[in-house]
Amino acid sequence: MTALIAGLFGAVFGAGLLLLVRAFRPKRVDLQELMRVVSNTGQFTLEQGSASTTGRSRLAGGIAGMNSGLGGRDDIDAKLRVLGKDRRTHDFEKLAAMVVGFSLPLMLGALALLVGLRPPVLVLLLLAVAFGLGGFLYPDLPLNEQVEERRRAFRHALGAYLELVSILLAGGAGTQTALEAAARSGDGWVFEELRTALDRAASTNRGAWELFGELADELGIDDLRDLASSLALAGGHGARVRDSLVAKADAMRHSMVTDLEAMAETRTEKMIIPVAIMTVGLTAFVGYGAMTAIAGGGAGADVPSIDAGQ
Repeated sequence: MTALIAGLFGAVFGAGLLLLVRAFRPKRVDLQELMRVVSNTGQFTLEQGSASTTGRSRLAGGIAGMNSGLGGRDDIDAKLRVLGKDRRTHDFEKLAAMVVGFSLPLMLGALALLVGLRPPVLVLLLLAVAFGLGGFLYPDLPLNEQVEERRRAFRHALGAYLELVSILLAGGAGTQTALEAAARSGDGWVFEELRTALDRAASTNRGAWELFGELADELGIDDLRDLASSLALAGGHGARVRDSLVAKADAMRHSMVTDLEAMAETRTEKMIIPVAIMTVGLTAFVGYGAMTAIAGGGAGADVPSIDAGQ
């Protein structure tokens, strides 16, 4: 039994080490394949070359099939786009968590053998598989909450952006100038996304509302989609744009206040459970001491008193 568990643990460790060695070993690039890529695309970028030679890319690509088998790959890609996170990095985190989860029961079984215990091999294998699957799925669990927080931050920054655009329009600036100047006046990932969309619109000779609409579809921001629709309907002319932006900014301000109030109420309700647990624990602690004192109250009568005069 001991030899079987030790051999199993060694096989898993050796397989992981072999995968790491194969992943980080440089791979030769076929010259004919390289020429075919250049002839088809017209260029060969550094990202394409590194994707075929770096071990991290091949490791992440190796578990893409597992993600597809479990379903929801497109949904995860959309969430990662909102978070600004690379898919390969996320897949590598899932792989690392799966390896750790699979190895943990085996390591505990090896430690149990060292102290003289003999855990069932079948139970260790089942725990290893369960922990490995749980580790593989664990990085996906906090994505929903992180995405909602990210979208909320985007809406807050978008409200400030609309205020700046309205001020610039009131000062006599043109629509395109106001949109670009307001986007370049702020910091953070939200303004970076807006600047990127405006730069793409300028480089492709398209309207800013078209790129804002595409960005809204990528990030799932309804307020940005409404802004793009307002700009498209206004057609980029004068006071109608300013009036629509002011109205949109006011609506977003009221919506943000409502969201903050709802968030505060939700967090207040969440505090009821820990407060109730603390109250029950304190009551049990004090009650146990009181019951012990009451139950042993008669023992104090047998203790002899000390006469101060002796």
